[in-house]
Amino acid sequence: MADLKKLYDFASAAETKVQQVAAQINDLFEAGKIEDAMNMKESLDKAKADAKAANELYISMKMATGNEGSSAGDPGAKFVPTGGDKEPQEVTDMRASSAYRDAFFGALRNHVTPKSVKDGIHSAEKYGVLMNAISTTGGDPVGEDGGFLNPVDFDNIIIELMRKFVDMAAYVNVENVTAYSGWRVIEQAAAALPLSAMSELAVLEDSDEGESPKFNKIDYTIVDYGDFLRVSNSQMADTPVNLMAYLARWFSKKVVLTHNSLILAKINALTPTAVTDNTQTLAAIKTVLNKTLDPAFAASANIFTNQSGLELLDSLDDGTGRPLLQPDPVNATQLRVKGREVIYLSDAHWANLAAPARARIAIGDGTEFITLFKRQAFEFASTNVGGSSWRSNSSEVRGIARMDVETADSGAMALLAVTL
Repeated sequence: MADLKKLYDFASAAETKVQQVAAQINDLFEAGKIEDAMNMKESLDKAKADAKAANELYISMKMATGNEGSSAGDPGAKFVPTGGDKEPQEVTDMRASSAYRDAFFGALRNHVTPKSVKDGIHSAEKYGVLMNAISTTGGDPVGEDGGFLNPVDFDNIIIELMRKFVDMAAYVNVENVTAYSGWRVIEQAAAALPLSAMSELAVLEDSDEGESPKFNKIDYTIVDYGDFLRVSNSQMADTPVNLMAYLARWFSKKVVLTHNSLILAKINALTPTAVTDNTQTLAAIKTVLNKTLDPAFAASANIFTNQSGLELLDSLDDGTGRPLLQPDPVNATQLRVKGREVIYLSDAHWANLAAPARARIAIGDGTEFITLFKRQAFEFASTNVGGSSWRSNSSEVRGIARMDVETADSGAMALLAVTL
């Protein structure tokens, strides 16, 4: 029988370390030692990773031993560790091969789909490698909606182009999964109690149940998100390199916009704190960082807003006559407030609240607030039947990205609504 008390103590000590490092960073920020605070980010990341691993071990063993008092829920179920499932290496190797790429673009040009292969319309032998990749990752080759998994180099081009946009996925926790649905156990932030005084040979009692780590069970269900692009048949006949570049430019922006829409919906669902006097915006931000957020979240927080919010921040000073918005000491194109990076989107994508007009300013640690579940890899399919394809001598190419966004810890993010 596992000694759960020792595992719990180990997890608690690891969490205490996080709080200690976070407090040091906050002290440095308040003392104006921004570079020193930023240099401690690696220490904070390591402490959080250690605490995460320790807590996962604790709850995994607690559930494995069938402890009915588990606060994690479903004590009889097998614990699924945070971090996601990796695509089978054999599938990655398959998608990286030249044979797979040739078969993929042959299928795209000839409007081959998993269903058409299953129905015998197209050669199962010729496109077998594409079918095998879907089957091995747990997909449904007989389905009508999906396409074939992209070659690795095609996915890489899309991912590289996505970096040119402001992608909110870069600021949240991302898990690649192979299952279409599942769950994760994620610890909630909670204050630890101090040690108890004891005399010689005294027997320590178990910790209060109220101090036991609290865990959220986060369920996810992967959803298909797709769109289509009309492509001339002359473009379809182009080289794979040129066709990949053309399709990737279109699809990469679509994926980023989808990420942002899903993530912003979770931020918008938070109850905002109203700031009716925008000259008090800095005071409101400081309150969030100093009091609202847990110190561990505050130390690793970012500030998210739109163009209107950025303009507002840029009109304020820090109380000493200096502009509130300061360039990053390392990257002058990156802006910071109180040492925290400012990420901003267009007003068109993240609209202001109306009547009266108010800009949203979200402050917190996105990696603790949200988990983006993504099913590898992207899928593409094409058709020249239906729509205007026949009349315009073109093909319709459809791209599909599969994902879900879930709130992990709502306490990791706070939202301000600032009157403009």
